[in-house]
Amino acid sequence: MGSCVTVLRHGSCVTTVTVTRRDDHADLHGVTAVLVRPDGHIAWATRVTDPAVRRDECRAALTVRAGNPAHGL
Repeated sequence: MGSCVTVLRHGSCVTTVTVTRRDDHADLHGVTAVLVRPDGHIAWATRVTDPAVRRDECRAALTVRAGNPAHGL
């Protein structure tokens, strides 16, 4: 779903999970990536299929919610 490089830049505040199966839910149709807060609420989601655009969106969403990424990674 997300870019490992994007996630790694945010260090220990982010855990990556790959979904291999999900229930069919109309609100999730076409969703390609999701950022879930520790309390279980969805902080950000996208239907973008272009990996470069999705990576940039993910990076921006992580920066808003988790601060600037660690330098040097």
